[in-house]
Amino acid sequence: MLDFIANYKRNKAIKEYLGILGMALNKRYSALDQFTVMQIEKTITDLSLSNRFTGYAIAMYRHEESKNTIALYCIDQELLDLLRRDIADWFFNGSTDYRAQDIVRLGSPRGWRGGSPNQWVANQARIGAYHK
Repeated sequence: MLDFIANYKRNKAIKEYLGILGMALNKRYSALDQFTVMQIEKTITDLSLSNRFTGYAIAMYRHEESKNTIALYCIDQELLDLLRRDIADWFFNGSTDYRAQDIVRLGSPRGWRGGSPNQWVANQARIGAYHK
């Protein structure tokens, strides 16, 4: 039962890191190949996201260890690669070649991007009226 709760909390945090964190990082720091640990940490804090699984956020938005990954989170390249392998299995069919912008694209909202859907329906009705 405890594993179920822990997995639920981890998965919820990862969904937030995927959908909310990536867009915020891009908006704040522009579209980078990878973000710094401090940028990731500050954005998580500012957005009031769970910081319990920051290691996964680092693995999502970094592909190389840095002084801060080691000093602040004890994440060396070997552990970073293990975390990235988990993420790759979940989202990229096991391919660990993903970069931060791949994660951002994965988390970007999909669907209608051109105004109110009601306007689209009205436009289709008008177009159909002209072609009769």
